Amino acid sequence: MRKLWKYALLLSLVVLFTIPAFAQGGDSISVGDTVTGELTDDEPQATFTLEAEADMIVNISLTSDFFDTYLTLEDEDGDVISTNDDASGTNSMIAGASLEEGATYTIIAESYSSHNGSGGESGEFTLSVSEQNIQRIEYTQTVEGELSTAEPTLDYVFSGQADDVIVISQTSDDFDSYLTLLDSTGYEVAYNDDGGGNSNSLIGPFTLPSTGSYTIRVGSYSG
Repeated sequence: MRKLWKYALLLSLVVLFTIPAFAQGGDSISVGDTVTGELTDDEPQATFTLEAEADMIVNISLTSDFFDTYLTLEDEDGDVISTNDDASGTNSMIAGASLEEGATYTIIAESYSSHNGSGGESGEFTLSVSEQNIQRIEYTQTVEGELSTAEPTLDYVFSGQADDVIVISQTSDDFDSYLTLLDSTGYEVAYNDDGGGNSNSLIGPFTLPSTGSYTIRVGSYSG
């Protein structure tokens, strides 16, 4: 049975003055797909082409029982958008990646040692791409939700004005919470682990640097 962990999230404004298919490097992968592959001494990297059919936010995960994974996401110009080494143990995850409609991206699956040029590791791996579940939240609103092994993080989007002073709190009786605040470009502007006491998280009072859309990423410390 899939495990679920409950939480509560509060945003306030402070007035202050599938079935896996076998694949290998050079193949394509779509949002919602899970594929398996294998790194070898002759092929220490596996590359996958990801076509974005609509503007969306995705999670990309790379897991293996045989080597320390390393994950890279590049745009169609070959520029690195995001990387990850150990999101969970020796497994990797790029969470909350923004894809533009009609754009082509490249996912590189490799070992940490191969990425650092200290020799590659070999073995089977699993690569998954899933759409991030995003919901809206407004000032003074409290929402409740659940994290699961399939969705280790959830995003909530709100619109703010420059110099708004906000407080974000996340509480849970089930896990050690972890909060991240991202601006409209995906840049991390604030984060917190245990600011709310015990294992609860608290960001703020925090002054928004600019007017625009912000993303609250709800997760767990272990995740």
